Amino acid sequence: MSHSMTGSRHWLLDVFGEVLDLDPFRDDIYCRKLSAAAHYPGIFFFTEDSRAVPYDVDLRKAISLPAPFPPLRAVSDEAGLISLEIRDEESPCYLRSIQNGGADFQANAINAWERFYVLSERMLHALLILAQPQLLSIANAMGEAQPPLQVEWNYCASIGGLVFSLRDHTEALEDIASLPPGASTTIDIRSGDQTHTLTFTRR
Repeated sequence: MSHSMTGSRHWLLDVFGEVLDLDPFRDDIYCRKLSAAAHYPGIFFFTEDSRAVPYDVDLRKAISLPAPFPPLRAVSDEAGLISLEIRDEESPCYLRSIQNGGADFQANAINAWERFYVLSERMLHALLILAQPQLLSIANAMGEAQPPLQVEWNYCASIGGLVFSLRDHTEALEDIASLPPGASTTIDIRSGDQTHTLTFTRR
């Protein structure tokens, strides 16, 4: 059975720190920053295991619009990342993001712009919570309040001056999605050769 028809929803984060979304006026893909007030991105796909590459990907639209996207296949080119190749093309052709909000299916090779980090629903939900100080407070090991998380370039995030890889902290950050109000969790964040302990408290 095709992975594209089963499993849970997933979204795509590009190298510029933006998610693929649907522009309903053009009925096309564009890229945007995750923000505190943002809705879930309007482009997603289903798969049972996003790490079990290769698998078929059929991009879906949250709003039903007529123009279909080409059928894709997820291929692995780097640990934790995928690239999306158009299926059944004689010459390789890939989905790529373009800085400042663009996206198309015109790439003929895999470079940085053709690599995507797959966000589970738990991870997407956690990132949106982490961006909203009214929903979550963050404190360092000395108890000092920290600013909300920002998604950065190259599949990284920052909390204040602390920059770290999302890929290296996926499971720990996903747990924040299910943190009940009033509860706290402590996560060791690795940045370079140092580890920083942060406490996250759900409001």
